[in-house]
Amino acid sequence: MLFPLFWQFGDVKAGVTSSVFVPLVYARKSPQETRVYTLLGGGRSGKNGRWGFGITPLLTFVRNEPGGKSFQVVTPLFGHSHDPSAYGGKGERTVSAAVLGYYRRRGERWDAGFAPLAFVGRDGTRSYQTITPLFWHRRDTDPQHPSDLWVLGPAYAKKVKSGGHGGLAPLVFAGRDDKFRYGIVPPLLFGHVHDVEAQRSRTVSLVFARDKGPDHRTLGVLNLFWDVKRPAGERHTALFPLFYRRHAEGKTLTLTPLGGAYRTPEQRTWSAAALLYGFRGYKDPTRRGFGLIPLVFYDRRKVEGGVASNLVVAPLFARHRAPSEDLDMWSPLVWRTATRGEKPRKNLAVIPFYFRQRQPDGIDVDAGLVLPFFYSRDKVRRTHTLIAGPAFHRLTRTSLNAGVVPVYWWHDSVEKRRLISLPLIFHQADKNKLEHTTIAVPLWFDRRRANGRRSWVAFPFVVGVKGQFNFTRFSLTPPIFFDIFRLNKNYRFTGVVPFAFRYQKCGFREEDDDRCRYTLWGSWPLFLYGKDGKGRTSHGALMLYYFDKDPGGRRFLTLLGGANVRPGERLTWYALNFGHTTTRQFKTTVFFPLFFRKAYRTKDRSTTVVLPPLFVGARREDYRWFQAGLMVWNFRRPHKVTTVVAPPLFYTAHSYAERRMTWLLPLFLRDNNWAKDTNHQRLPGPAVPAPARPGQRLGPVPAGLAHRARRELGHLRRLHVVGHPPQGPHHAGRPGAVGPPPRPRPRHPGRRPRPRLVVARRAADPRRPGREHRHQEGPPLARPVRHPRRRQRRRPALLLAVRRPDPPAPQGRVGAPPQAPQGRSARRPQGPARRGSGRPCRAGREEALSGASAERACA
Repeated sequence: MLFPLFWQFGDVKAGVTSSVFVPLVYARKSPQETRVYTLLGGGRSGKNGRWGFGITPLLTFVRNEPGGKSFQVVTPLFGHSHDPSAYGGKGERTVSAAVLGYYRRRGERWDAGFAPLAFVGRDGTRSYQTITPLFWHRRDTDPQHPSDLWVLGPAYAKKVKSGGHGGLAPLVFAGRDDKFRYGIVPPLLFGHVHDVEAQRSRTVSLVFARDKGPDHRTLGVLNLFWDVKRPAGERHTALFPLFYRRHAEGKTLTLTPLGGAYRTPEQRTWSAAALLYGFRGYKDPTRRGFGLIPLVFYDRRKVEGGVASNLVVAPLFARHRAPSEDLDMWSPLVWRTATRGEKPRKNLAVIPFYFRQRQPDGIDVDAGLVLPFFYSRDKVRRTHTLIAGPAFHRLTRTSLNAGVVPVYWWHDSVEKRRLISLPLIFHQADKNKLEHTTIAVPLWFDRRRANGRRSWVAFPFVVGVKGQFNFTRFSLTPPIFFDIFRLNKNYRFTGVVPFAFRYQKCGFREEDDDRCRYTLWGSWPLFLYGKDGKGRTSHGALMLYYFDKDPGGRRFLTLLGGANVRPGERLTWYALNFGHTTTRQFKTTVFFPLFFRKAYRTKDRSTTVVLPPLFVGARREDYRWFQAGLMVWNFRRPHKVTTVVAPPLFYTAHSYAERRMTWLLPLFLRDNNWAKDTNHQRLPGPAVPAPARPGQRLGPVPAGLAHRARRELGHLRRLHVVGHPPQGPHHAGRPGAVGPPPRPRPRHPGRRPRPRLVVARRAADPRRPGREHRHQEGPPLARPVRHPRRRQRRRPALLLAVRRPDPPAPQGRVGAPPQAPQGRSARRPQGPARRGSGRPCRAGREEALSGASAERACA
C-alpha cells in the first residue's frame, strides 16, 4: 500500500490479487482470468480462450467467447454479433452497418433490409418482399396452407387454397373461402356475409335487412316493419307505431294505440283506451276483476279459507274482505281493521288525532299525535307505559322508570336505583353491594362503598372521608376546621387552624398503654405545649424555638441552629446552611448548595457531590467512579480501569493481564490484547502492514525490513517486528539503565509461563569492529515494549522473535532430588546454556537482521 494512491490486496489461498492505482487503473488477477480497467477503457482475458476489451470514449467494444456469444461494436458505424450455440446449434448472427442497413440470421430464418425503404426475408416456406409504401408481397409455399398476397397501393389480391380475396380500398371488398363468402360496398352502405360452416347469412342495406339461420329468421323493411322468428315457436311482429304482437310459451300479448290484450293459459286480460281494463280466469272462475284507471279498482280471487275481494274508489273509499281480516278506509283519515285468528285484535285510527288497539287478554293501546300521548297497559302482567309530552312513566314486573325528558329520570329496580336531574343531580345505588353515589353539583357529593368506606362533601363547608378504621373531616371556608384520625399510624389531629389545635399520638389501639397517650396543644404562632405519661415534654413560643425531651433523647431547634441528640442512635446538628448527621449506619455532611457527602459506616460505600456538575463521585465496595465537569470520566474495578475525556478525545482502558487500549483522536491508537496475543498500533502517515499469522502481534514497520524478515526469517514459529528501538538503555537492572527496575509479575503455580522476547540489535555504525552484539531478554508478552517518545536520530531496525518457554517443572515432594528428563527432551543434544534459561542453545534456528547483513542470535 502506498497511501492513498496505490493499494494492493491478495488472497494467497484463492490465488487472487487486486491492485488499484487511484483513480487511474484497477487490475485483478486470478487463476481463471485477468482483468484491467482504466479511465479510457479496459478488458479481460481468460485461460479458456475468452477475451474482450472496450474503448469507452470511442464506444468500441469487442468480446470473444469460444462456443458462446461474441460481438464487435464500433458505434455507430458497425456492429456484429455471433452465437453458434443458439437455436439448437444452428447459430445466430446479426450484422448492422451505419444504423440503416442490417442482416440477421436466426437458425433457418434470415432477414435483411435498408430501413425504412426495403425489407426482404425468408423463414422456411414463408418469404416476404417490401418496398415501402407502395409494394408488399407475402408468400407461403406450404402445401397444407398455401397463400400469396400482393398489395399495390389501394388494390390488393390474396390467393389461398380454398378461394381468394380482393378489393380496392375503400370502395369494394369481396372474397370467398371454405369459411366465409362476403361482398361489401361501403359507399352504398351495403354488405352481405355468409357463414358456410354455420349456414348463417346476413344482409344489410338502407332499405332491407335480413338475418337467416337454421333456427331463426329476421326480416326488416325501412326500419319500420320487423318480423322475428325464434326457436320454440317464439315470434315477434311489429309495425311501428301501430301494432305489436308477441307469442311465446303459450302467452300472447297484443298492443295497439286503442288497446290491447294479454292471454295466458290461466286467464285473459284486456284493456281499452288505456283507462278501462278487465280480466277473468279460465281455471278459477272466481278470479275476476275490472277497473277504470285511476279511479275504480275491483279484484276478486280465491285465498286460503275462502274468497277475498278488494274494492277501491280513489281517494275516498277502500274495502278489503278476507276470511282472516277486514279493512275499511274512509276519506283517507279514518281506518278500521279487524284481525281474526289466534291473536284477534281490533284497531281504529283517526289520523292524526287518535289511535286505538283492543286485544282480548293482551295489550290495549291508546295514542294520539296532536296532543302527544301514548298509553299501553297489560292487565294480565299488571304493567303499563304512559308517555305524555316530555313526561313518561313505565312500570314493569322488576323496575320502575319515570321522568321528564331531558331534565329528570328516576329508575328503581330490585338491584339498582338511579336518579338523574340534569344538569345538577346524579344518584346511583347498588342494592346488592350496599353502594351508592350521589352528586348534586356544586353543593353535595356522597360516595359509599361496599367495604364501609364513605366520602362526602357539603361544598363549600365540610369535606368528610371515612375508611374502615380511619376518618378525615375538614371545612373549606374559614375558620378552617380539621379532624383527622389514622388508626394504623395511631394518631388524631383536631383543630381550627391556625387559632387552636390538638394533636394526639398513641393510645387508640387496644394493646396500647394508657400512659403512652401524647397530647400536644398549640396556637400558631403563639405557643406549643405537649406531654405524655412516660416523661415526654414539648414546648415552643413565638416560632423562636422548639424543645422536645423524652427518655430517648432531646431536640432543640431554632432558625439559626439546632441539634437532635439521641444517644446510641442519632446525632444531628446544623448551623445556618451547614449540617451533619451521624447514625448507626450513615454519615451525612451538607454545606448547601456547595457540598454533599453521604457514606456508610458499616460498608465501603459513599457518594460525594461538589457544586454539581463540577464533581460527582461514588464508591461501591470494589467499584468506584467520578466525573469532573461532564468532561472527564473515570471508572475503576478490581480488574479494569477506564478513563474517558469527552467529546471523545481521549480514551484508555486497562484490563488486568488481558488488554490495554489507548487512543487520542485523531493522532494515536494502540490496542494491546495480551489474552489473544495481538498488538495493533496506528500513527498518522503511510505504512505497510507486515504479514501476520495466527498468534502474532505486528505493528507498522518500514517496508524493506518487513520484506527481509519474511524472506530470511520465515522458518521461525513466531516473529514480531515492532519498529525502531530507542538509543540508549532499555530496562533498569542492565548496564546503563535509567529508572527503577520493572516490577516482576507473580506467576501462578499451575499456569504455563508466557513466551518471552529476545532482542537482537546491531551497532548503529557497522564500521566499528569493536562493538559487539547484545542479546537482551525482554519482559513477557503480556507487557509490550515501551519506547521513549523523545525524538531520536537515525536508528537501526529491531527484530523481536518469540522464544518458546520452558515446560513447567514437575511438582513433587519438597526436598526431593530433581528427576532426569525423559522422552524427546532427554535425547536433545546438550550445548552451551542460554542466558536466563537452563536449556541448551540451538544456534542457527532464529536470526536477527539489521541493514544488509544477518547476525546469528541465540533465541
